[in-house]
Amino acid sequence: MKWLSVDYLSANVPRAFIAAAVLAAVLATVAVYAVARGRTGRPVARALATAAVAAVLMLTLPPVGSAPHTSVTCETSLDPVRRILFAEGWLNVALFVPVGLFGALAVRRPLAVVVSGTVLSALIETVQALLPRLGRGCDSGDLVMNTLGAALGAVAAAVCWYAADRAGRVRRARRVAERTPGGCGGEPAAGADGP
Repeated sequence: MKWLSVDYLSANVPRAFIAAAVLAAVLATVAVYAVARGRTGRPVARALATAAVAAVLMLTLPPVGSAPHTSVTCETSLDPVRRILFAEGWLNVALFVPVGLFGALAVRRPLAVVVSGTVLSALIETVQALLPRLGRGCDSGDLVMNTLGAALGAVAAAVCWYAADRAGRVRRARRVAERTPGGCGGEPAAGADGP
């Protein structure tokens, strides 16, 4: 069992971590779907929210680089203009849009999902700051951009709810109109016995 040896794992930690993380994410997504399908509504949204959070963790917590790191660089910059001008800022936004979208679709509480996305981002930045061996830096600007991504996803979910609700009302109105004698006006159809 070569893959269990310390030498193999130390040389291939990122690959081993990613493989284990992908497997854990898939298992968690399937488990959440199975539980939600039997007990709660919206099992697909709940499973996709789980997958989105797992993807965020897989992309932000694996170690980078091969040399052991002994220190962490933490940057505190809340300047959103600087973040918006660079691709890294947009990648942080894009990373959390699925968390906000699927989370809000799953629980139907967009504000709670945005707060949860902010807490998740803060936890990730804290882990990156406390574990220098990951080779990652922490940045307060990432927290701002991740929160923006979760908020955009939650807004997109609200737009989906509005569109679905509106479409449902139109369908209901059409069904009522089809069942009403004489159409929408409620007037008796031609040839119908009147009072």
